[in-house]
Amino acid sequence: MVLATSLIPMDQDANSGHWTTWVSPSVQNILHVPMFGVLAALWLQVTAHNSFPAWKKTCTVFLAVLCFGILNEMVQFFVPGRYPGLTDVALNTLGTLAGTLFCLRHHNSPVQRPT
Repeated sequence: MVLATSLIPMDQDANSGHWTTWVSPSVQNILHVPMFGVLAALWLQVTAHNSFPAWKKTCTVFLAVLCFGILNEMVQFFVPGRYPGLTDVALNTLGTLAGTLFCLRHHNSPVQRPT
């Protein structure tokens, strides 16, 4: 879903009246934080019951989601009207970190804090 919405061409002439133009670019940028936070939290839930130590799961998920965010930005270079940006990478990183920390601190999280 994240990748699919990121690959929608944003050429204003081609997408006149398209639903993606209803949200301002600054709001779209801020939405990177919760989107990547939820993505990290979901992956932590998926990996909760494997046999790796908690710190390895946490680090692996954090790095995987972070790499996905960077790759996502790089792919946007080839999509009309989309531009990769360091601001987007920073917001993706912030969201990934927030989602990971939320899972580590949340009392119902299946991922245990490293001891």
